Formats: sequence, C-alpha cells, structure tokens
Amino acid sequence: MNWFKKIWIAFLGVLTAAQIATAAPMRVEHQIDILAQTANDETGWFIEPSKDTGWNKWCYAVTDLDHDGNLEILKARSGFDDGEPCLECEELLERKWERRRVPLQLAGAAHVPDILTGESAGQPGVIYDTNDNRYFYIFTEVLMHGEYDSTTTQYAISLDDDLKIDALASMEWHLSGKDGSVKHKFYRLTPLTKKISEKRYINITDEIFPGCNLSGAQIKWWRAEELLPHIKSGKAFFPLAESYDVFIGREIGGMKFVVRDIVKDESFLSQKSEKAAKEDLGIAANLLDTLKAHAHHCVGLAANMIGEQKCIIAVKDGETYLAMLNPEIVKKSAKQYKATESCLSLDGERETVRHDWIEVKYRDMDFRKQKQKFTGFTAQIIQHEIDHLSGILI
Repeated sequence: MNWFKKIWIAFLGVLTAAQIATAAPMRVEHQIDILAQTANDETGWFIEPSKDTGWNKWCYAVTDLDHDGNLEILKARSGFDDGEPCLECEELLERKWERRRVPLQLAGAAHVPDILTGESAGQPGVIYDTNDNRYFYIFTEVLMHGEYDSTTTQYAISLDDDLKIDALASMEWHLSGKDGSVKHKFYRLTPLTKKISEKRYINITDEIFPGCNLSGAQIKWWRAEELLPHIKSGKAFFPLAESYDVFIGREIGGMKFVVRDIVKDESFLSQKSEKAAKEDLGIAANLLDTLKAHAHHCVGLAANMIGEQKCIIAVKDGETYLAMLNPEIVKKSAKQYKATESCLSLDGERETVRHDWIEVKYRDMDFRKQKQKFTGFTAQIIQHEIDHLSGILI
C-alpha cells in the first residue's frame, strides 16, 4: 500500500471518529469498548469484592432493552440463598463516556423480582407493543415458602426513563403434607389483584397485550467470578461483546434474528458456491443477522461461512448493511494496491491485491437487479467476499 493510501486511510479514521462523536447513537463496538474500559474505574459498573462481600452473587449482561441503540449493563443478584434480590440497569448516554443509573419503578410489583430463579432463570420472552411503541421483557420468578408452598410470578420489564417493573400474574402452589395432593390458585396482579382461572393465567400476556405476539428472547449472563479475570486483564470487551451477540440473536418483536455458527472447515470453504435463487432470500437474511451479531470484529460474510454454498454475500458499508445475491464484478479499476486481510473463518492474516474501485451487478433483498459502483474499503470487502464464493481463501 503506497504512502498516499496510508494517509487517506488515516484521514478516514479521523473522519469516522469525528462522525462517531457527532452521531447518535455510537456504533455498538465503541459502546462495548467504553463499557469494558469503565468496568472498574472510580464509578465502575462492576461490583468489586472490596465493595460488597456478596460480589460473587451478581450476574451481568449487555442489552438494549428499549432498542434505541444505546447499550445497557443489566445487573441482577439472586436472593435465593440469603438477602434480597436486586436488579439494576446502567445505560450509556448518547455520545458520552458516561452511564446513567436507571431508576427502578415498581408498578404493581411488591418487590424487585428475583429473575434468576426458575427453570428459565434470567431468560425472558419479549413482546413489542405497537400501541405503546415499547418492548416488554417477560420474566418469571419462583419463590419457595418452605417445603410445601411456592409462588410463581410473571413480570413485564421495560426501559424508558425508568426501568419499569410490572407484576402481571401469579400462581400459588401448595403441596399437602397429608395426602400429597396439589392445589393451585391463580391471580391477575394488574391493575388490581383478582383471582382468575388457570387458562387466563397461561394466556395472561395475550390478555394484557392484545394483538401482540410473545416471542423467545435470550440474555447471556456472566457470573461475577467469570467476568472478573477478564476485567483484571483488560480483556472485558470479548465477553461483553458475546453477551450482546446473544441478546440480538433471538426473536425480537416478531422479527426473527438468526445468528448462525461460523464455518471454519477449509475443505468446505474451498468449494465453489451455487447460483442463488429467490427461495434463498432467507439465507441472505440469516447472513445479515449473523454479520450484525459480529459487527464489533467483522465487516463482511459470504454464505458458505454460515454453511450455505450459495452465491450470497453481506457487507457493512459504513453504517449500513447490504446483502447481495449472485454478485458479479463487471468493471474494475486498472489501479491496484496491496492489502493485508483477515477472515472470521480463518486464523491469521494474509496479503492480497485489490482494485481501487469495482462495479458490481447483483440482486437485492427483493431479488431485483441492481448495479452499483463501490470504492475504498467497501470495494475491498466485496472483493474479499466474492473470492469466498469462488472457493478462494484469503
């Protein structure tokens, strides 16, 4: 790469940094980096052993509960063994190296729920309420009252200015110590406590959020003792990024996000891909979702990298994502330059030669024909991914 190109890339880096400083919200990878660097500073979000003897009872996750692009650290502590359960949220402020401690609002909830209990400990469902334009995460808490009684409560947690906690419904369970019989009582808890049938309890989210679908979601919790070594070694970015990857990799608000495993088998990757058809648009959607999940360390993917030998690629073009079916370079610059590239499917870096600009014809996500000219880094990404389609590993 000549000295002029090096200076140009450096200039682009400065320009990108300036854009990040003025755009809202910041790119995900920059937010995760901020969270990693501020984990244990003076106002750090991680609860150190010196600050709390029960520090190892805390769990941490990276989320975006309100889907506004500003990430949060969600913190939960179980009260199962002793003490009171806790739930805290710290959200990054737009364009600032600062977090705000989000106040809790208990709306119809008698206490902060212990969301780390039950068979689906810490794993919610999610509802997008189109009327309220808000995401609600449905958690279940199971509290034992001795050996023969328990209460299971469904909570809806949403983030606005506050972290609002609504108690929706509860089920009381009692096991008779005399004859082994089981009794249940069911209650709707909002707006007022009212006894209901088992059927209404099971369908309580349909009743409270009519016309809204309950989808599966997932949160990647890190236990404090798992996270501490990464923080101490200055490598907290990677577990935090993994937590966010898991968060965005599930069904959210009726839209299915599918994050596929990355293929690393070179014999598979060396095979040529087949032409894509309109029926393969689902693969393209999966490819885009997988790229978004890895956006903090990846700018392009080919379909064979997720196990599909179809001529489909996905690239990150600035702040946008673009899928191309059957991409073909129809024109290219005479001028070339040397580049060093890495790949999510391969270890290490390799040198190659790329064209300054390319013109590509392809089909978009509506399977319509497109032709577009690309320059700079985006052109380089596309050339790399098209090589993948031919079985060329770089």
